[in-house]
Amino acid sequence: MSDPLERFRAVFFEESAEAIDAIEQNLLSMNETEAEVDPEMINDIFRSAHSLKGGSATFGMDSLTGFTHVMETLLDKVRAFEIDMSQELVDCLFSSLDVLRNLVSHYQYDDAINEAEMQQVQQELERLLGVPSSAQDVVLIGQEEPSTASDSTTETANSGNWEIKFGPHADILSTGNDPVRYIEEIADLGDIQSACDTQKIPDLLDLDPVACYFSWDIELTPSQIVTEDTLDDVFLWIEDEADLSYTEIKSESAEPQAVPDAVTPPVEPTVVPAQTSNAAEPQAPVAAQAPSNNEAKAPEKKRVSQSIRVDLEKIDSLINLLGELVITQSMLSIYGDAEKYPQFDRLSEGLSQLERHTRDLQEGVMRIRMLPIDFCFSRFPRMVRDIAKKLEKSIAVEIIGETTEVDKTVIEELNDPLVHLVRNSVDHGIESPEERKRKGKPETGTVTLKAFHQVGNIIIEISDDGAGLNTQRIKEKAIANGIIAPDSQLNDQAIHELIFAPGFSTAQEVTDLSGRGVGMDVVKRNIKSLGGTVDVRSAPEQGSTFTIRLPLTLAILDGQLVKVHNETYIIPMLSIIESIQMKPEDINKVGDTGVSFKWRGNFIPIVHLADIFECPPSQETGPKQNLIVVVESDGKHCGIVVDELTNHQQVVVKSLEANYAKVEELSGATILGDGSVALIIDVGALISRVRMH
Repeated sequence: MSDPLERFRAVFFEESAEAIDAIEQNLLSMNETEAEVDPEMINDIFRSAHSLKGGSATFGMDSLTGFTHVMETLLDKVRAFEIDMSQELVDCLFSSLDVLRNLVSHYQYDDAINEAEMQQVQQELERLLGVPSSAQDVVLIGQEEPSTASDSTTETANSGNWEIKFGPHADILSTGNDPVRYIEEIADLGDIQSACDTQKIPDLLDLDPVACYFSWDIELTPSQIVTEDTLDDVFLWIEDEADLSYTEIKSESAEPQAVPDAVTPPVEPTVVPAQTSNAAEPQAPVAAQAPSNNEAKAPEKKRVSQSIRVDLEKIDSLINLLGELVITQSMLSIYGDAEKYPQFDRLSEGLSQLERHTRDLQEGVMRIRMLPIDFCFSRFPRMVRDIAKKLEKSIAVEIIGETTEVDKTVIEELNDPLVHLVRNSVDHGIESPEERKRKGKPETGTVTLKAFHQVGNIIIEISDDGAGLNTQRIKEKAIANGIIAPDSQLNDQAIHELIFAPGFSTAQEVTDLSGRGVGMDVVKRNIKSLGGTVDVRSAPEQGSTFTIRLPLTLAILDGQLVKVHNETYIIPMLSIIESIQMKPEDINKVGDTGVSFKWRGNFIPIVHLADIFECPPSQETGPKQNLIVVVESDGKHCGIVVDELTNHQQVVVKSLEANYAKVEELSGATILGDGSVALIIDVGALISRVRMH
């Protein structure tokens, strides 16, 4: 039988990622202002670290538990104003987050632990804690300590015992908590002697079988270092479900000896803590009251989650069923024509309602897949901070429209292109503080990430206020690489677009950040694979702006249905510029086939879908219409010759590759209301084909 806790591991990993991200966002907020740090911000960081420690202990992730314990101890001293929140400390906490991510990845995906980095960061945390140099010879967290150290540790730990009063409330069992389990955890800390009080047990007729009537008086002789925080951690999950107090009894022969928390072997609680633990009290040992009696330990109001985690496969299945519903609704809609079917008046009314409800359901289900773009944007403030520090630049990040929603699949594919563009702005765009000062600019440059919706699309802009693109250098490099001819006459915008050419780079030297020319062409290819476009605008000394235009979702698109002989095809509306009726004399021909026509002062090629897809000839007679749909992709145009424009509608995209086979010039298929299959044109591939011939 599988481990019952195993099904909660996935939830823990998701929550740990959220906790680490929350810590990072708070640290970034501290880093951006020189004002006094908000104590609540410190508390938020502490709570995230504490929850991460408790959760990892539940699943036996010793290395993660131990490292987080040291980090939590430092944060606890910051909360208690024993240590100031300095820039050095913030930098160390940023490094700690990298270690935490590595440890989480180790337990989730079996990635190797970067032990050297973990030990280095741990020692830095201990240094900030003020641990004496002699105490820094601790072993790596998560490993067992040498036996030579155990004797001294035990001697120190045994300097005092603890008296613990544990009185569970009557309803504790109904919450899923077992009091005996907490007594066993106390026993793991050393030898215990306990006395169970059974005086509250009622008569048999009044006995509630699911109520707890016991309480315990426990005397603990520690076999390791035990502090008030240690006991808080043990009982943290049930601090509101039991009466607790514990008193430390110092041995008269033992001399007080301060032991730094940083080298305290972490206790491994077996439950996930939901609330923050308490700072260690510096006073002499006194009876510790239950957390509910201490103002600093007052539990916060429970935050009720307004969201649930759903497997993406279930959402995809629901969307697929919704697509079938849309198709069925289209099939039935033909009977809603009152003129053709006057006997179906009530059916027509019902079909109208079905259409409205189907559209509402479609929009609602699609929103389930939508996530705020902040899932992408939130990683960049930290990334920019680290790169700017390495390049000795001062750069701020401004995020606008982070709540703008986009399809989850789009977000997953968008990460890499955005990383390239942001790194490009930091490395190439923003100047050094000295250079910006000479130009009369603020010493701190700004990288702005902006997202907004526009006519069924999402627009993402990455801009900077740097030097802008060096037009002359781009042109010289393009000529040297053979991308353009030396005598080419290009305007500035056309020259700027050359940075998307494969292998193009204007970097003076190759570094780990840039210079190999494998970035911008990848950006364009990835964006194109999502059905989007990317372009750049730049002005000297004002900066550059990269604009990405993407469909909101990849599952449904707006399409124009066209007839070619007896076949129906769909052209995405985003690619269509206009549809025009051409006179025969306006079309340039080679033999009987039209090859180009003049459109807005330029000659553009003509594509005959009937020839490309070998459509059977139509049985209709009469003069052939020269109806042309002008389409665009990547700044290139062509005219698609069709017989008829029929309808404009939203269509559910079905994968050809998954259901049949990959076909060039086709991006998918859909099922129409009459049950027939219509193929969706890949405009970009079509233009590339015609321009190669």
